Amino acid sequence: MGAHWDGRVGLPDPRRGRCTCGGTLQDGIGAVIPPNIAVDLNESVRDFWKRRLEVHTHDTYRGLVLAKMPEDLRTYQHIIEESKPEVVLELGSFAGGSALWFADQLQALLGRKTMPLVVSVDISAVSFRDDRVVFINGDVKNHSTQMLVEPYLRGRRVMISEDSQHTYESTIAALNGFARFVSPGCWFVVEDGIVDSVELRLPRYRGGIDKAIVEFLAADGGRRFERFGVAPYGITTCINGWLKAAP
Repeated sequence: MGAHWDGRVGLPDPRRGRCTCGGTLQDGIGAVIPPNIAVDLNESVRDFWKRRLEVHTHDTYRGLVLAKMPEDLRTYQHIIEESKPEVVLELGSFAGGSALWFADQLQALLGRKTMPLVVSVDISAVSFRDDRVVFINGDVKNHSTQMLVEPYLRGRRVMISEDSQHTYESTIAALNGFARFVSPGCWFVVEDGIVDSVELRLPRYRGGIDKAIVEFLAADGGRRFERFGVAPYGITTCINGWLKAAP
């Protein structure tokens, strides 16, 4: 039997195939920590990654669902620190956890004396409120949504995180409609390019993100961007989606 770790305190014991000491972290902390994912050391990285994808929406940040992988969150911290945006435009709010996380990162990593700002767009309303976050009800495919966000971005240093519908149609609309707001030296992150991989994506997705990015970069509006293979921790859901505007 291969080594297996179920999240209990200690390391997996290859002689017995399972960690046998202590209780789980949840025993002492409660619902703040999401459920453990058992680790089989004989399992492929691909299969382990797919199991993580299936449960990653169980995670929360300050009480709100945050459906992003920890490797990508850490990478976001790096690019925020490197490019120093004043505003994050988030396309796709979900439950609002990522908007709150971005606001906290801007404040913590950049130490700004003025309040940071996150402008978060979604077709569905989000219930929570924070003085640093503006929620806008809109569809990235509609030109009117661009007009709604523009007043909040004008004259400020802007980064974009695109995490809406993960289709060709929504991705190309977001790139063509909103990339003009990205400041020189800042990033446009297209999330979940992983849906273009049949082996890695969840069954409900059909792909099209990479096609949209390639078309955008070849057009006039995309020529000031360079695509980087950013994966400092080996894996990312944002495959081929880290686009940086020229300084």
